Amino acid sequence: MPSFGGSAYWVEGPRKLDARELKKRAREASILIESGDIFFLQENPPQNYFRLGYSSIAANKIKPGIRKLASLIHEML
Repeated sequence: MPSFGGSAYWVEGPRKLDARELKKRAREASILIESGDIFFLQENPPQNYFRLGYSSIAANKIKPGIRKLASLIHEML
């Protein structure tokens, strides 16, 4: 379930999603995200969470970026 937090939007992806790999693929598509595993204070943190920052992105670029990110996730699953 997505939720808001500061200037970033947290996303819980499908269980099989590796957000670290998504981060790499997204960067190649000029989309920057943060994999969420580094924010969990536990051994073996979940790998399917990521953060989308939105405070410094032009509004007209958000929707196309989300579409492309969704496409990347579908390709990975």
